[in-house]
Amino acid sequence: MKKLFAIGLAVCISLFAMTACSSKDKETSSDSSPVSVYDVNEIAQAVEGVVVIDDSMDIGEDYLTWLGIPTDNVTAFAGKYCRSGDADSFNIVLVVEAADGTVDDVKSAIEAKKDAISAESDLYSKETVERLDSSIVYSKGNYVVWATSGVTDDMSAAYSNIQKAIENRFSK
Repeated sequence: MKKLFAIGLAVCISLFAMTACSSKDKETSSDSSPVSVYDVNEIAQAVEGVVVIDDSMDIGEDYLTWLGIPTDNVTAFAGKYCRSGDADSFNIVLVVEAADGTVDDVKSAIEAKKDAISAESDLYSKETVERLDSSIVYSKGNYVVWATSGVTDDMSAAYSNIQKAIENRFSK
């Protein structure tokens, strides 16, 4: 019984240690195995370079909660969103490194929020809903990226540029 308790306690402590958030990726753990492959800040900055977010604000844990992403499922995150009260300015760049085994949950939460916002189409302009519906939700390994385009006349080119920026960062 004591052995089971000790093993359970060791597992809990290990899980607690692995869920700590960090703005910097860890290159290696003490046993030299890779923990984080990509820097969420670098990915976010690359995507923000092709997405104009007016009146931007850094995404915090409260925004993740609003999106429906449990913070226990997140190892690291970065990004910006438009904090303006203008419904026509719904823009977001979010990069999440999901905890092991939770990437599908994080991606599902983003998709669910995206669908819920689109369903509130009476609150947003037609163009905003179209931008949101066309937004990119990309995943690779434990990483999920959500990006919407800013206001533009050429949506196809805007999303092509976003996709290229994402894929470029993940190819390094």
